[in-house]
Amino acid sequence: MLFRSDARGRPVAGAKLTLQTDKSQRSTGVQYPFETRTDGDGKYDLRGLPAGAFCLQVEHPAGCARPLAIQLAAEQLLQDQTLRLDEGVELCGIVRGLPSGKGLERVGISAITTDDPRWPLGFAQTDPQGRFVLRIPKGPATLYVNGVPPGYQQPTQTHDQVLRIDARPGDTALTELEFTLRPKQ
Repeated sequence: MLFRSDARGRPVAGAKLTLQTDKSQRSTGVQYPFETRTDGDGKYDLRGLPAGAFCLQVEHPAGCARPLAIQLAAEQLLQDQTLRLDEGVELCGIVRGLPSGKGLERVGISAITTDDPRWPLGFAQTDPQGRFVLRIPKGPATLYVNGVPPGYQQPTQTHDQVLRIDARPGDTALTELEFTLRPKQ
């Protein structure tokens, strides 16, 4: 079941649940995700699943949840997992281009988990002023630029080109994030 993580713990209806294969594990032969939605009582089930390692992800306008690693036996019915949806943490920032320092439009920003296999937590694209807003679940995350406009270099994913954060509600530093892109040589 899927619940809100508020004091009442009310069920969440209409949430999209996606079960993806864990690509760091031995292949199950499955190349596409399994999807379902929660009913009015927050209940869901996924049937006909192969054995293997998977990641369960939740999407809903009311909040978010950290991805959940799941190991399944062949033909196991996935319905016993209890998930909690929280309000998440809003990250805001800007992507600037050198040498002008102006905001850049249509730059992709991704957030992933810090543990292997680095599951996606969220994605945003910058607006015409170079600003982005991204809501992710509470906890550790890595942010990086994953798409750049023509004329700019794609940053390498070295330690100095990614931003490691601990997303916590009320952390004002998470509303002033900044990335800088260099022009192509």
